[in-house]
Amino acid sequence: MRVRDVIMSGILLLFFSTIAAADRPLSEIGHPAVGTTFTDLVRIATILAAFTSIVLIIYLQFFRRQQEIDTGRKWLYFIALFMLPAFVMFGGTYFSLEEFKNVDACMDCHQMHPFGADMMLNRESNTLAAKHFRNNWVNDHQCYSCHTGYGVAGTIQSKMDGLRHLYGRVTGIYDRPIRFRGNFPNANCLTCHIGGEKYEKVQIHRSLHERILEDQISCMRCHGNVHPSMQHRYYPVVTYRGGE
Repeated sequence: MRVRDVIMSGILLLFFSTIAAADRPLSEIGHPAVGTTFTDLVRIATILAAFTSIVLIIYLQFFRRQQEIDTGRKWLYFIALFMLPAFVMFGGTYFSLEEFKNVDACMDCHQMHPFGADMMLNRESNTLAAKHFRNNWVNDHQCYSCHTGYGVAGTIQSKMDGLRHLYGRVTGIYDRPIRFRGNFPNANCLTCHIGGEKYEKVQIHRSLHERILEDQISCMRCHGNVHPSMQHRYYPVVTYRGGE
């Protein structure tokens, strides 16, 4: 088998994997409130690019295989083997990272079920996550919005954390039970709350303003736990492989 055939076979496998990974039906694209988003357009373009490259590869290999390689055919090879694959890799990566912002992506790991159950199912919960979800204080990407630091560095850090979580999920190497690793800066709360009427009219917010900004006192000290404590977690499924 020639090197070119190996490369083409690899690209075909990559493209079919990309298409299979985008398992959300095209009919579901578009949000009822905002319509078709940029992420939806990237997903469509990525799938179209993958199909186009597949068609070009089949055409070049089976219909023009014996013909002389002229300038036009070289350009078709360049598009099919380099330009379209590069776009598919970019589009697939972008779409995957955007999809990881959804709550469903977090709940896909069964270790997170107790937190999702508390946030979305427990109507009596007084945790901050449950209150925000129940009252629609964060309309979309609830987990990502609160757990991601704002600015470029924060977004990169959140992706690194996501890769660490994925590694632990695949290998099974993680501390049991899971615990929050790091700190939760007040800036994540203040991005939404500071300057708001309800926040500003609270006397203690004004009197402790500098200490709050400098993380000398945590928002959770007064407002309670973000998620349920260990003894109040509800496990709707078997949580840990092999038990503890």
